[in-house]
Amino acid sequence: MLPVMRQVGGRGMSATGSTATGARPPDNERRGRNRLPVLMPGTIVCEDGARFHCVVRDISSTGARIGIARKHRLPERFRLVTPNSASGYPMRRAWQRGDFAGLMLALTTGAGSTAPG
Repeated sequence: MLPVMRQVGGRGMSATGSTATGARPPDNERRGRNRLPVLMPGTIVCEDGARFHCVVRDISSTGARIGIARKHRLPERFRLVTPNSASGYPMRRAWQRGDFAGLMLALTTGAGSTAPG
């Protein structure tokens, strides 16, 4: 599970899924878990050894949204290294638009795992 850290201040999501204004997220939200706002430095580590700096913007037990320079096209699978985990988390790119990307935790079991390791 990814570490969950709250952002101090701002108008982000609370642990209950409501915003600071009391509004709930749209019913058409695709992810199954609420994300908590954070501002945490991160590094994308690709299987070929390429590394890209990013900022983790929000996080849940199943994924995250990051800010990353649009010039970096993320591969489908990679590791997200944060200050809380030197070895990183296996991730899968769910989407990438502009300077942001949605990530899903890519935990798999068995010898046939395709997650970076």
